[in-house]
Amino acid sequence: MSKLVEGIKDRVVAAAREAAPAVMDAAQKAATAAAEKVAEAVADAKNVAGEASVTSEPATATEPVAAAHAPEGAIFNPENARGNLHLGIDVGSTTVKLAVLNDDNQIVYAKYQRHHTDVRACARDLFEGAATVLPTAQMTCAITGSGGLLLSQWLDLEFVQEVIASKRAVETLIPATDVAIELGGEDAKIIYFDNGIEQRMNGTCAGGTGAFIDQMATLLHTDASGLNELAANATTIYPIASRCGVFAKTDVQPLLNEGARPEDVAAPSSRPS
Repeated sequence: MSKLVEGIKDRVVAAAREAAPAVMDAAQKAATAAAEKVAEAVADAKNVAGEASVTSEPATATEPVAAAHAPEGAIFNPENARGNLHLGIDVGSTTVKLAVLNDDNQIVYAKYQRHHTDVRACARDLFEGAATVLPTAQMTCAITGSGGLLLSQWLDLEFVQEVIASKRAVETLIPATDVAIELGGEDAKIIYFDNGIEQRMNGTCAGGTGAFIDQMATLLHTDASGLNELAANATTIYPIASRCGVFAKTDVQPLLNEGARPEDVAAPSSRPS
């Protein structure tokens, strides 16, 4: 059974014991059931790969990774699973992202999904997905993101503030960068690197961020990619407020009610200012 899953199980039980001793037994049973479910998934994956059993011994740098099937939507590069591995979790306002890198900063495994405000359940799903393809790998771990502090406390893992995490990533991977702009789910951050470090953030409105784009896409019954595809076929540009999702909706909905083409409405909606 994956040591990662064991760690999650132990921390779930510990959190339950501290918060409500009366439900500890139920939590332990639930945690055990979840861990066993992951172990079964690992066994199935390894059997598909031609391995007879699941080993509980840590993987070494030279031990090959089982050619298990990665969860749908995940990126898995088994050829990069060598040396020391490092797992990072980013808990944002709308999604949770998990990535495993090697010492050369190459992606071994990565996946993200919407958490629908249930961060713990989403994080558990991502951990279980990673465990199916890296069942015995040992790795360092850190958590970042606007919603990551509580998760880091729950799992007793290192927390790195998201702006610091972004700064370190930019300085490591693209050191010649002067300005980095991050559009999150409900905020946007700009980091200037030219004269020291300066950071700015929009704290008043989600205009131009992921939530804004999601809202516009929902009104047009599509997703973010579909919004872009619709805009490519626009023939008329309508004036739509783009600094605020609420104002944009008050412009978009009447246009749609009056029969405006979704392609024409998508053009300004997909380019928020």
